[in-house]
Amino acid sequence: MGTGRVKIAGIQFAGIAEEKEHNIDTATRLIREAAAEGAQIAMTPEVVLTGFVGGQRECEMAEPIPGPACEYFVELAKELGIYILVGLSELCDGEIMNAMPVLSPQGILMGTMHKVHITATRRRAAGAMARPFPSGILRRRRGPFAAAL
Repeated sequence: MGTGRVKIAGIQFAGIAEEKEHNIDTATRLIREAAAEGAQIAMTPEVVLTGFVGGQRECEMAEPIPGPACEYFVELAKELGIYILVGLSELCDGEIMNAMPVLSPQGILMGTMHKVHITATRRRAAGAMARPFPSGILRRRRGPFAAAL
């Protein structure tokens, strides 16, 4: 039986704008290091895979969830046997979302957290709350799991 403690790794690095493959390699290396040191959960910074790019270039680099980057990190979570939360730009119905998929040690996409802050553009476009406020709580066998951007 476990100790009731969970080791969480905050993977900290600045994603280089428009260098997605480099950022994926860096995140992978740091997540592997964290897992080797006993982390059960590893979480990267927001939009770390593309950096804060904005505009048309971010639209081109964003991807759906699930998508190629998400599937890559699903396999990494399964290989390492840890939860991974990875910050990326999600392309969702033509809109770019600051997103963080939650990936399980079983290789399952458990859910996706979207940034809690509602931008001025979204407020103007769809009212004060364009989407329901995200609770960030995911159910798992040993209890609830929560995250927020």
